[in-house]
Amino acid sequence: MKLEEIKNIGGIGSILLLSGIIPVVGQVLVFAGFVMVIIAVYQISYFYSQKEIFRDYLIGIILGMVAFLVMTVGIMATIITSIEGGVTSLKTGIIVTFLLIWLLSIIAALFINKSFKKIGEATQINAFKTAGKLYLIGSILLIVIIGWAFLLIAAIMQIIAFFSLSPSSEQKRLK
Repeated sequence: MKLEEIKNIGGIGSILLLSGIIPVVGQVLVFAGFVMVIIAVYQISYFYSQKEIFRDYLIGIILGMVAFLVMTVGIMATIITSIEGGVTSLKTGIIVTFLLIWLLSIIAALFINKSFKKIGEATQINAFKTAGKLYLIGSILLIVIIGWAFLLIAAIMQIIAFFSLSPSSEQKRLK
């Protein structure tokens, strides 16, 4: 796959990741964007012959999915146990669930940051490195709510990074 195609798949996929707020079709578009970004990262990994780029990204994505699963199961378990245990059980369940999600999100962001740092080094596009750092900072700051703003800025930087891929980046591979 040519770098121009990777640029378009990754850039459009990254834009679609932000479409979750659109009623009805938003979640479908987010899923399509998610798949497109995974394909783009895989293709970059293949293009630059650096398997660890995709491996680290995939580990980060899997950990993110585990965090989502922990959230779902944690909320259900908290509701069920709070019926018998009362308010104390509810508070404990919410705190434990949130802390597990937060910890898994930070670990996932560490791997995504590592992957994006390697993409930035391979392509000479610093926006990838910046996006990775912002994902990590955002995940750490989720505990104080402001992390969401960093995650949004990271997503925007990811869009910029993918659309910054150019034939000149392809030449860097050949050197």
